Formats: sequence, structure tokens, C-alpha cells
Amino acid sequence: VEFADFVRAVSRSRTKKGCYFSFGAPFPKQVLSVWVPDEIYYQLPRDPGLLGRKVRIKGRLESSSTGPMVTLASADDFELFEVADAMLSKSFLDARKDRDQFMAAVSQTFWREDFTTLEQLARELDESHERFSDGTWILSAFFQALEVNKDESDERFAEALKKMERWLGSQPASATAVIAQAGYHLDLASHVGAADTPAAQEEFKRETTACRRLLEANPGAKVVPEYFVKMEKVAYDQGWTREAFFRLFDEGIGRERDYYSTYFQAAHFLLHGPRPEKGGWERFAEEQRQARGPGGEGDVLYTRIAWSMSVHWRNLFSNSAVSWETMAAGFDRLMQQYPESRWLKNSYTNFAPT
Repeated sequence: VEFADFVRAVSRSRTKKGCYFSFGAPFPKQVLSVWVPDEIYYQLPRDPGLLGRKVRIKGRLESSSTGPMVTLASADDFELFEVADAMLSKSFLDARKDRDQFMAAVSQTFWREDFTTLEQLARELDESHERFSDGTWILSAFFQALEVNKDESDERFAEALKKMERWLGSQPASATAVIAQAGYHLDLASHVGAADTPAAQEEFKRETTACRRLLEANPGAKVVPEYFVKMEKVAYDQGWTREAFFRLFDEGIGRERDYYSTYFQAAHFLLHGPRPEKGGWERFAEEQRQARGPGGEGDVLYTRIAWSMSVHWRNLFSNSAVSWETMAAGFDRLMQQYPESRWLKNSYTNFAPT
């Protein structure tokens, strides 16, 4: 078969050396999967990345336990389409279109070192608080697009660092460049920390410390809410006390209370951080709901937090104390605010208990 479509997920196999590309929807709801062994994967054009990119693939179609599967046998059977620069234009942002395409365009812009465009875009997104059609921040997706997957090669990480350093070197006063490079150190920490050896753990600590030092040396970057998200990740990796973590959290939401990722990292800290308490993150979600106002934006925030934590379990409600009634009320309000979002409607249906 031969087809052209957008990559909706890239997942590394836990049992074999290679990756699965999902089409139609991310795993496990994909329409079609493509298996790419590492010896082929590392030959593919991946600047800037594959998630959300349109590709053309040729291969043999077979059935598998997860549905139709194509195996990519040669890099010659793979074509990567360019992302149009229009994906970053003001008219595109006003239309609040496809998240994956936007992130692919941001990543592509970084890898070709168009730092002026990235600076202008980040500044506009920070000032406007522009959202996607589901109400999530485009600024958050911007920084996510600059991340380096922990499964990338050492060479890929080295190449990304050179570009990050050229960006910050050319614009040393840039909060965007500082936060992007801080994120790079966290990505590299995850990359090296995957090897459970004393040397790898020491390198993990060095990279986490490098991230913290870079952020602390640039307090002016606190004007961008993503600063606090990156520092929250440092706090988690370094095992800060709960008191220290929530001083950071309070400062973050004190500057921008609607930046959802700040809350998501706090919930994650309560679940997996030092001395976790059963039901701790659920109580946090309810406290934020009460603080914001139940029956309105508080329900929305509760739903956003619970939704972000659903990645940890196959069934959120059987593994946590989350209230579906409260979450459903938040979804109802979100769908009223963003009636054009299919993603919200589909997610509501997927979460609803049967």
C-alpha cells in the first residue's frame, strides 16, 4: 500500500528496537499503525520532528493485535512534506487550527534557526493569551514544540544544544530563549537518566542543576508563565519539600493564574513527588476548584487537572478519587465556551462512565 497522512503519535516500543507511528488518531485509537525499526528510523528526515507532520509511506499492509499495520522496510519508502510557514501566521492563530500542525511549524522554524520569528511569535502569544479551539494555551504548545524527545540519539541532542546556544547567544536578554534552553536541559536529563547506572544518574543531576541555575540566573524570564512550569519540573526531579514546591507554585499562579500547565505539574508532584499521600492530588484539584469558584471556572479547572492526570491510568475513575459529576460539569462549561471543538466532545464521551 501507499498512502499520505498526518502522524498523530510516535511511540517507542518497550520490547523491540523501533517506533510505531499512529495515523487517524493517537494510540490506542489509531486507524493505522506503521512499524519503523531503529535502523530505518534514524535514516529518516526528522528536522524538525514527525509528530503532526504529513508523510507519504509505502509498505506491506498486515493485520496485528492492535489493528492494521504497515512495516516500513526502507527509508526510500518514506517522504516528509514541508510545513507551510502560514501555520505560524496571525490569520492561522486567529483561526485556532490544528495543534499538531502548529507545533510542527514551530519545531521546523527552530531547526532552521529562524530565531527572530520564534521570538516574535512567543511574544505575541504571551501578550495575547491566545488559545486553541479547545481553550488550551497556544503558548504552552509553543514550548512543547521545542522539546527534544528523550528517545532521540546523542547526536540529535548535541545538534539541538548547538542551536539553543546560538539562539541564546544571539539574544541573551530573551526570556523565550532562556526557557527553551532550560527545557533542553530537562529533556537531556530524561535522556541520560533512562540508563539506570550511577554515572547516568550523576549526569541526570548535572542537567537538572543546569536547568535550575539558568532559570535562577534569569529572573526576568518569570514574565513568561512557562518559566514556572520548567522550575516545577526541576523541583520534582530534585525532590523539593512540599513547602518549597508550593511557594514556587503560588508565585507562578500569582503571576498568571490561568496557565493550566502550572496546575498540571503540581498535581503530578503530589502523585509522584516525595512523600506522596493517597488522594493528595485529587484534594488539590478540589481546593483549586473551590478557590476559583465551583459551578463555573472552578469546575473547568478541576476538569483540566483531572484530564491531565488521566495519562497515568487506563481508567481514571477506578484508580483515583476524581468525581465524574464535577468533571462532567467542567466539560459542559468548556463545550459551551468552545462549541467548535470536536476534541472536547470526543474527550467527554471517552471519559463518561458506561
